[in-house]
Amino acid sequence: MEPTTTLQKAELSEQEQVRRQKLAELRDKGIEPYPAKWERTHVAGDLQEKYAQLANGEETQDVVRVAGRIIGRRESGKLNFIDLQDGTGK
Repeated sequence: MEPTTTLQKAELSEQEQVRRQKLAELRDKGIEPYPAKWERTHVAGDLQEKYAQLANGEETQDVVRVAGRIIGRRESGKLNFIDLQDGTGK
């Protein structure tokens, strides 16, 4: 990505400048916000099977990384829920 010149910054809206600053801060910390590759640990079908017996409200300490397409989104106050689907299920 090319560095932003002073003239280009003047042409950007305040919101765009804030977004670019946040992007630069992430990259300075070694975080690539738009990775070309995502290392997932599980697929949706395996998670559905593994946690089928988990009661409503019950939590685990498991950490997983998934990838897929967002096919639904619901908002409930400050909470957001998404439906994620991959090749093995939802």
